Amino acid sequence: IGTQGAMALADALRENTALRILSLEKNDSLGRDAVVEISSALRHNSTLSMLCLDSSGLDDKGATALAYVLRHNSTLTDLTLRNNEIGAHGAKAIGHALPHNSKLELLDLSNNNAGSEGAAALV
Repeated sequence: IGTQGAMALADALRENTALRILSLEKNDSLGRDAVVEISSALRHNSTLSMLCLDSSGLDDKGATALAYVLRHNSTLTDLTLRNNEIGAHGAKAIGHALPHNSKLELLDLSNNNAGSEGAAALV
């Protein structure tokens, strides 16, 4: 959908009262700025329960933005971030957000670059 489409989607997510599942899988043109904008929208969203950003070009900055969402969003139960470029910094940000979230049931960070340092922060 590209950056422009993702920005429009973020605007819609701010007003969303019905959408529960969103998959943006295999959108490697999504870009970091778009993921940050979508994350910002999710801070205000109270209906989305599943978000898939597999193979979307997500890096540490995008993962850090999603970590902030995890601290404040109370409806997201499933978050899949497989096959991205999330390193130790992004994984640590997500790991530090987890104790503040009681709703997330599934987090998939497989096939990223978190390494042992990032993985340790997730447990």
